[in-house]
Amino acid sequence: MANVTIYNAAYEGLNLQVAGANTSTQYIRLFSSVVQSYKYSINGGSYNTITGLSSMVDIPFTSGFAEEFLNIEIIPINGGLLSNIYQFYTNGNVIVITTLIELNKMINLTSLIFYSTKSVITGNISDLSSSISTLIIPNTLDGPISDLNNSLQQLQLLNSVSNNKYKTASFSDLPTGLKVLNCGVELGVINFTGTSADWPSGLETIQGIYGNAFTINTNTIPSGMINISFSNTGTPNLTLIGDIADIPSSVRIFRIDNLLSGTLSGNIANLPSGMINFVIFALDSNTITGDVANLPSGMTFFNLNGNNTISGNVSDLPSNLAIITLRGNNTLTGLIQNYSAPINVVIIEGNNTISGDLGLIPVKINYLFIGGNNTISDFTYPSLNGFNNSLSMSLRITGSNTLSSAEVDNILIELAATLTVSTTLTIILQGGAGARTSTSDSAYAYLISKGYNINLN
Repeated sequence: MANVTIYNAAYEGLNLQVAGANTSTQYIRLFSSVVQSYKYSINGGSYNTITGLSSMVDIPFTSGFAEEFLNIEIIPINGGLLSNIYQFYTNGNVIVITTLIELNKMINLTSLIFYSTKSVITGNISDLSSSISTLIIPNTLDGPISDLNNSLQQLQLLNSVSNNKYKTASFSDLPTGLKVLNCGVELGVINFTGTSADWPSGLETIQGIYGNAFTINTNTIPSGMINISFSNTGTPNLTLIGDIADIPSSVRIFRIDNLLSGTLSGNIANLPSGMINFVIFALDSNTITGDVANLPSGMTFFNLNGNNTISGNVSDLPSNLAIITLRGNNTLTGLIQNYSAPINVVIIEGNNTISGDLGLIPVKINYLFIGGNNTISDFTYPSLNGFNNSLSMSLRITGSNTLSSAEVDNILIELAATLTVSTTLTIILQGGAGARTSTSDSAYAYLISKGYNINLN
């Protein structure tokens, strides 16, 4: 580890241990209230001067700095003061070991940001300076969440590689002034309990929460919320209830993954007009209704499982929709070639009766699954726009489609002519589709060699 010291004439310097990942993008970034310059040396070598041209100055570490014992000295010069620094920031390649007591010597610090999960900041939560409004650090502090200052506005605790301090807390323990909460996107550094009624009244963003047992009720979500994103990739234990009409009008992102239980109801016409993402996974008891023509015009992600009864014509889907996953009891209709949004991921199952010509879709196909009661019947060859040559390219057409053997052959031939990347994804042409013939033998063998799992009749 490397000892880093930041001095000035008025205050004692900071004593830190620092290591790096031996890349060209390692730095400690200092923001100050006035333009000031610094000089620094590594291992007692000659000083390099960083001339402050703005309030932001990067102290770089670019060579021979791969978790070695290097002594780094950083000194404000030409009248610079430690008290002028209001943000201390390290990128993900710089590892810092220090204490809150040391960091608090920057007495006007408002933002403390350490993006390396190998950094270890020790001390008690109660030692945090009351001036800090943004805190992004590995979860290495002792003490309860309730000891955080109510002036804190942004909190992000990262999963520490070596010294994680797992905590259980109620949402009611959070600072009353908190606006942004992002904790434990990987390993649940805080196991929250409570309900959305306990969220701070001014909260705007809550995301990256993992492995928690609590309830969200749409009629108790704070009125100014913008982003609600729960990525529960572990054991489902989150409950969602309410009517989508009660989601605050300010919400733009509403994403709930891997739910345990709940019943979400309402008509999609009542979603906030500015919403861009509406994603509800693994909630089989939802009873959401409505016509896709009434989705917010700016919607880009629309994913819905469960007992939904979404209806409408694919031609009425929002023009910017990049991802749609629609299962359940939906009854979408229309010609597939009238879906003009930028296709990235399309999964439509349920009771849809989509029909038409796959080859006439007006954008490149990337990830297309159509099941349900679809009656897709044609594939114009060569297709109008073809398939996307990407690692995510996948195609599954099942249901009541009537693709002929010749069309199945042509789909495989065009895929083989397009795809050069290796993958483990799937090509499924089943349901009412015809069997492929020897015409596509070469294409079929090529796709298998690229790693595709191919299921045909």
